[in-house]
Amino acid sequence: MKIRKEFIILLFLLISACSSKTETESVSSSQWKMFYYLPYNTEYLLYTNFQELRKTKFGSEEFITSISNDTSDNWINKFEKETGVGLKKGISEIIIANTSDDASIILIKFSDNNQVKNYFDESSEFIKDKINGKEIYFPKEKPSTIIYFPEKFTLIVSNKKSQVKSIILNEGKRLKENTSFLSVVKNIKNKNSIWMATDKGAFAAGLFDRIAGKDSRLLSPEVLSSISNLTVSASFNDGVQLESALGCNTAGNAYLLTSAVEGAIALNILSKKNYKLGKIFNKMDVDREGNLIRFHISLSENELNDLQKLTDGTNPVNKF
Repeated sequence: MKIRKEFIILLFLLISACSSKTETESVSSSQWKMFYYLPYNTEYLLYTNFQELRKTKFGSEEFITSISNDTSDNWINKFEKETGVGLKKGISEIIIANTSDDASIILIKFSDNNQVKNYFDESSEFIKDKINGKEIYFPKEKPSTIIYFPEKFTLIVSNKKSQVKSIILNEGKRLKENTSFLSVVKNIKNKNSIWMATDKGAFAAGLFDRIAGKDSRLLSPEVLSSISNLTVSASFNDGVQLESALGCNTAGNAYLLTSAVEGAIALNILSKKNYKLGKIFNKMDVDREGNLIRFHISLSENELNDLQKLTDGTNPVNKF
């Protein structure tokens, strides 16, 4: 159930550009409720609202279809095959999260409880157990994976029984109490479609290193180590709009990072490494707000296809 975080971040970060100062959307009541089921020490979170994606042309015809048509044995396709509830119909929201103690958690909200619950009750592939009187399930072939229905239309999957037990027994602090991580989430402008957040700057620093290699003209190790958090979001209501916010530990380091990125564009460093990638970066413009750097871009279908090729068509739903 381990997610390849680097791909998810890279998928959006590679195509960021400038943004103006506008108010961010609030966390929805549904998202806030889902945060209750996530542990306090969550350090990486990916949220997708499939109900909203299905309303848009790109979301339904490109994003969802590309995942659904993946012929590999990913969990989304298997789930839909067994329950009839999937990305094109039934699943409304999914949150994927990782914690500092290597727990992986998936929250799935759907519209038909009977089909899903009946599958786990009737399938010979699962064993039913109880914690404090509450039913849990785990696969016979992978008993370390725990499945639990905390409410009628919500399913939790975790690789650690202790995480599910803490929810059932109402023990431990939850993500809703982690003001530090929530302050990072607050930086996200578009929270209604698909977004990710992490308060571990090493993830973003590693991506910059992957993009630019060891070229010291882009970023020094000192500037890279100043990155403290990262958010990325996408919306498809009017074309494809991608936003990113990169937080540094000080405003001074944010200024140095901004200057380094702008310098890389001016020197055409990235074009030398990959022509199509360079063309995307050459559209970049950077807007700094104190210790926060914001990026934004609108992408054409051709640019999205180029990006998919650059990432080798990797499907993120396979990576846990």
